[in-house]
Amino acid sequence: MRESRSGKFKNEMLDDEELMEFIILQLSYQTKEEKQFKIRETVELATKIRDRGQQLFTLAGILAFTDKLIDRETAGRIRRVIEMAQVAQIFEEEKQQALIQAAQDYKEKNRQEMAKVVIRMIQKDYSTEEIVTMVSSYSQDEVEALRKELVKKGNSNQ
Repeated sequence: MRESRSGKFKNEMLDDEELMEFIILQLSYQTKEEKQFKIRETVELATKIRDRGQQLFTLAGILAFTDKLIDRETAGRIRRVIEMAQVAQIFEEEKQQALIQAAQDYKEKNRQEMAKVVIRMIQKDYSTEEIVTMVSSYSQDEVEALRKELVKKGNSNQ
């Protein structure tokens, strides 16, 4: 987020230079105490970056650049934020897979139900053209193939 002229924050991505400034800013202070204070302050700000990729890049960069200065508590906080982001990413991927699977299952179930409808229509001597007109998810070739399959089964049952 950047501050606009009106003093309000805008949601914008940080550019590469700004990200690097974010990462190394705290190293510009004189005393170890000032540096540690700024590290904690910068980590707090970095956790508010909305873009996950930029947030993780910034936190990992702070951790890497300040490894000799950073206190254990702040380093631990960075690691927890990174781990939570990774868990959230795994959860999101699993959620997407579950949605894809549910859509495929629904599509297959719907296809099976439509097949039952088409079979009943064939058994009631509807023409292929009539079936295709009423059941748009079936092509003429599919209806004819199903019709032939039913004829074969009918002949084998006699």
